[in-house]
Amino acid sequence: MITQTLHPIAQIVLYREGKFLVTKRKVEHDDDPQWDGYWQIPTGTINFGEDIKTAISREAREELGIDVELERTLAVTDKVDEEKGWHGVFIAFLCKQTDLTQPITINHEAYEYAWLTYDQISQLKVIPSTMDTIRFVYTNARMYELGALAVIENEGKYLMTKIFAPHNQQAHGKW
Repeated sequence: MITQTLHPIAQIVLYREGKFLVTKRKVEHDDDPQWDGYWQIPTGTINFGEDIKTAISREAREELGIDVELERTLAVTDKVDEEKGWHGVFIAFLCKQTDLTQPITINHEAYEYAWLTYDQISQLKVIPSTMDTIRFVYTNARMYELGALAVIENEGKYLMTKIFAPHNQQAHGKW
């Protein structure tokens, strides 16, 4: 009998100046070898009883050697592997590095890291859940800059609202 397990997984999305921080995955002995050498967003399991901010901070320190701050939740997706009895729930968080002088130091879980644009990433071998998240962030980046809190899509159409921000003339009156 296969044991069924649910894994909440935090994706740490670092995006600045049009580039994403991605790592080239190094598969460990207990990991899925099919993803060795694929690019991904830094990720990690949220441990039982651990709050989300603590999990994100811990994973950023472990995998990248840096301190980050949670800015917003971006998306929730999931993947089920029935053969292995594994169900991963991926929660993508937009984060920012709190001290830009901290050097990024990857751990044993990655071969290398890079700051890459959407177009550069789309030319690489990328884990599908990572590409989904990167595409979502890239497509909606302008909304994050303006402070949009939700994207509502139905049958390929998006709900749009006009911005009311008289204190910010660049944004005021825009869709």
